[in-house]
Parts: sequence; structure tokens; C-alpha cells
Amino acid sequence: MRHARSSGLSLGCVWLPVAAAIAILGATPATALAQGGAAASWGENYRGQLGTFYRSLHEERPVAVEGLPNVSAVAAAASFNLALLSNGTVVSWGGNAYGQLGDGGYKATWELGESHVPVSGLSGVSAIAAANEHALALLTNGTVKAWGNNQYGELGDGTGGFEERTGQNERVPKTVPGLTGVVAVATGGGSNFALLGNGTVRAWGNNVEGQLGTEWPEQCQKRNSPGCAQYECPTEVGNELCGRTPQPVMKAKGMPLSEVVAISAGEESAYALLKDGQVLSWGGDFRGQLGQVGVETGPHGRFIPPGKVMRSSTEALEHVQELSAGADHVLVRLLGGQAFGWGDNERGELGKPGLAGVEICQVHVETPCFRVAKPIRALRGRDVEAVSAGSHYSLALIAHQVYAWGKNEYGELGDGRTTDNHAPTLVEGLGPVAAMSAANTHAVALLEPGSEPPHPVVSLEPQEGALKVAWTSDEAEREVYRVFERPGANEAEGESDEAEGMPGSEEGPPRDTTRPRIKGEARDGQALTATMGTWTGTEPMTEEVQWQRCRNHECLNIAGATGSTYLLGSQDAGSTLDVIVTAANSLKPPGTAISPPTRIVKTKQEATRSTPESITLNGTQHSDVLDEFDDSAPLESVPYEIKFRAGEKTRVMVGTPLPALIQ
Repeated sequence: MRHARSSGLSLGCVWLPVAAAIAILGATPATALAQGGAAASWGENYRGQLGTFYRSLHEERPVAVEGLPNVSAVAAAASFNLALLSNGTVVSWGGNAYGQLGDGGYKATWELGESHVPVSGLSGVSAIAAANEHALALLTNGTVKAWGNNQYGELGDGTGGFEERTGQNERVPKTVPGLTGVVAVATGGGSNFALLGNGTVRAWGNNVEGQLGTEWPEQCQKRNSPGCAQYECPTEVGNELCGRTPQPVMKAKGMPLSEVVAISAGEESAYALLKDGQVLSWGGDFRGQLGQVGVETGPHGRFIPPGKVMRSSTEALEHVQELSAGADHVLVRLLGGQAFGWGDNERGELGKPGLAGVEICQVHVETPCFRVAKPIRALRGRDVEAVSAGSHYSLALIAHQVYAWGKNEYGELGDGRTTDNHAPTLVEGLGPVAAMSAANTHAVALLEPGSEPPHPVVSLEPQEGALKVAWTSDEAEREVYRVFERPGANEAEGESDEAEGMPGSEEGPPRDTTRPRIKGEARDGQALTATMGTWTGTEPMTEEVQWQRCRNHECLNIAGATGSTYLLGSQDAGSTLDVIVTAANSLKPPGTAISPPTRIVKTKQEATRSTPESITLNGTQHSDVLDEFDDSAPLESVPYEIKFRAGEKTRVMVGTPLPALIQ
């Protein structure tokens, strides 16, 4: 699928603290906070991209990025994030289908039972950037490392293509060849940009809309042109235009762009802030995101020289101090603290749709947009310290507090709701904020050193042969748990995403299963037993058991199977059986405060036998995936998935009990 319209789109650029947001011409690489702080996040969390050790559909109020007190800079991408620590190393968290966490694996952090992991082999890092499913790190020596998805040549090493065809994703950082003297980096969609100390820019990656701003032969500006293989990458939807190595961004044919002091990138467009305070743009203009006069909206896919962003039909935008490109809209902060924006305004990311001056852009259907830069009316008179543009929503930093407006489908606005809001609204629950980064459906805020992050809403503590779950919310009434299961080697992850109403699937390489296997065969008449574990907390407590029969990734309740033991029969042939154990406070009298219970999940062998991989009935085996259980990994030490439900919210976490001590 094309990056522009995929549900996994991500946005460009990393935002450092306000004082370091702009890379000045000729300066050393951009530096972050000398003393790190804590971080908080909000929005979509299905892949653990909020820095929690669990996943949930979304968190509509800020939660802590757990276990990270020394963050100097943050970069939010589609399904994952990066944090630059004060010691020059980098950690990551969230989804990992393309190796974008840089830890050498493909497991998301929540699947590992972790809130974050270190990016392998990185030190001496001065800046970070992330978009879609790949990332960049700028080192203090002026070189750049890249890792993650390489479908459009994002690694910059001359390779590129869909991994199932090329095997070219990179799970650990590797140096981008030929790049030296870099002072800033930016990412957007599948494209990358490096600002050099001499004010020129290099670009590589996705070039479907000419967003790299580089020159390539006219005969190769169409897909599948003969003799043009070096300008194309074999993606999952066929050959697409790309740049596999860093090339100069040109302001005209034969003339490299120069005098650039900062860069940013949207999904299919790019931007350069010049030394004189003006902004140049190039690439796709589906929704007026180039901010130019006389450019037709719609697909380009060819070399279009960078042009000036305008504030009227005759006047160029000037005095820009900071630039942030979202998916299809752009925010800037001018000298004096005024905020301007242009591009898409379908969800009110630039203010209430229908205001005077709003134009219409044709993108399959008509949609409101600003074709030139206009002031954000709701922020007039406010001293804006920083801006960050997401996908259909916007953030502004005012008096060290974050204000958000626009789309709010996954709680991106952090206001406790999931309904759009066109008026800038304070994100509550945050201490003083130093910087922020908006991705497509979630945001991350870097707090000032010494500020306390929000308290965790749930915790998971490994015990000897058990897992302890505790929480602080008085809304917690129920918990559901089952044995941990992941897709097998021949199953595609993401099929369940759409079924559960999650954002679009995140396809990726095959994964290994960490589900405990059954030793031997399950037969007709065999009894499977589920252990209840123990509850502690305010009484009275009730427990319920429900057995399920699963076929073709769909599990249905078995009528009447509500006891702790289930007897296999012919009706179970070819199925996988699962059991759900639910415990709850049986009553909560009005006006009575009930302290939440603590769940101890006992991982005995009987619990694993309740979810066999296959069963054999009447001498016939009905599964091809039966493996013997590995006796070297006792059941008390295998990963277990716990589904914890508090009110209407379900949080899913993975934990591995501590080995039982030999008596």
C-alpha cells in the first residue's frame, strides 16, 4: 500500500526543546536538553506506542512513558517512538513489525513485557527522527544511522524493496553511506532528509510525489519505464519511484538548494526554512499542503523545484522561527510567537472548518483546506513557544503547557474524550513541558527536568510462579486473562486488528510463536482443567469460567461450558480450545469505597492444557502444528498474556513469572 493513504502513516521531524528546535546554519549538530526529564504520552496505544508495558486501544489522557527519567529529546512515529537519553544513547518503544525499534528483533515492547528497549549499538547521538516504520539517528560526528523499513530505500545504502521480496529491512542501526557534516535530520512518510553544515540538503527514500526534490531523468518520472530500475523500488503494490541513496535537493535544475537552517517533512511533501525566514516547499499537494500559489492540487510524481510558501496571492510567508509538517497540513511559529498554518483542514486541525478564507481542495472528494498560510485564529494574542502537527490534529506549547485541537478519534487531544474539538484545549495532567512530538494517532511530551510524570494506572509484577497485577483506579472491577498467544510462522499479524476495531493492520515479517505447546496428544474424552488462581482484596469476590472453541482465528463460547473442567468430544475435532477466567467484585454498595483487589495468576500446567494446539479424536489428528512442549522451559517461566479490563477499557500485557525456587 502507498504510504500516503495507509493507516500506518507517520509524520516528519523530531522536536527538541524549544531553544534547540532550529538547526542554525553552520552550527554543530543540534543538541538536546543537557539534563533529561520524564516523558508522557496519550492517544492510540494498540502497539504499546505510549511507552506503557501494556497495550490498549487508546489512552485519552496522558500516561507516563514508564521507566525513563533522563529523556533529552523525543520523536513520535506511526506505531513506535524514540527517546534520546542524556547520555547520548537511544531507547525505543511500540510496534516492531519492520525492526523499527532497532533492538535486533521483531517483537513489540508490550509483547516483551517491557515499556522500552535500547536501540542496539547507538552512542554519541545528538538528534533523532522517526516516521512510518523507520528511524534516523544523527551522531555528534555528523554521520547518520538508519534502521527499520526499507521498502522505499529508507536505509540510504542503495537497496530498497518490500522485505518479503528482498529481505532488506534492517533490525539494527547501520550507517547511511556518503553522509558527513550533517547538522539536522528529518523524516516524513517513507522519505528522509539531512541538513548539512553548509546549508544544503540531501534526500532519499519515497519519491512517489517528487517529495525528495532531487533530479532524475525525465523518462524515468513514470513507473515501470524501461531502463529506470535504479529510480524505482519493488514495493508491496508494485514498482514505485524512490531514491536509494542520498542526493542533493535542488532549487532548480542544476542548482542545489542552499541557505537552509531547518527542515521538516510531511507524508508526501517537504519543507525548508531559509536563513531569511522564508519557507520553501515541494512534493505532493493533494490538500494544498505546499502553500504555494498557482500549483494544482493532485498527484505530481515528477521533479518540481521548491517554491515559496505564501501568505497571500502576492506576499510570501516571512519571519518563520519554527516549522512542523503533519501528514497533510503544516504549522509554523513566527517571530513574536504567532502561529500560522496551511494545508488540510478537514478535521479542524487549522481551526473550525467553514471559516472565512477556507478554500476547497479536490482529493477524490472536496475537502476544506488553506492553500496559503493563514494565522491560527484561536491562538491570536497567545505567545506560542512551539508547534507540532500530527495527522489531522495540532499541538501548541504555550507557557510550558500543551494545547491540542483537531481530530480526536484515538484521544490524540488528551482531553479525556474521543470527539473532535476545533478549539485549542489544554492537555491536563502534565507538569511543565519542554518539547512535544505529534505522530498520526498519538503524541509524546517531554517534561521539564524535575517534573513528575502521571502515575501508572496499572502495574504487573512477576512473582515466584505467578504474576501480580495491581491498579490504582477505582474503576477497576474486572480482569480477564488467558495464555499468551502470538501468530505462528505462517500467519500474518494484523488480521485481528480490524476485527477488534483497531486501526489498520500492520503487516510485517513472520514471527516466532512464544505460546506454550502441549506435550503429547489431546484425545476424545480427555478432561482439560483451568486453575482459578487466587484473589486478594475487598470481598465479596465472584469468579466465572467460560470455555471457547476456536477455528480460523474466531473463538466462540461453548454453550454450558462454564465449569473449571471441560471434557473433549467429537465436536471439538480440528479446533483450538481456550478458557477465559473472569473475577469481579460481586457488589459495590452506593457510597461505599472498595479498595481494588490484586490478581495472582498461577501458571500451572493445567492452565496450559486448557488451550491445546490440536486434539486427536478417534485416532485421527486434526492439526499440522502439534509440537512437543519444551521441557527446558517450565510452565512457571513462560510468557503469559493478561487481559485486564477496567470499566470499558481493556489493557493487554505480557509477563513471565519468576522461576519457582526448588525446596
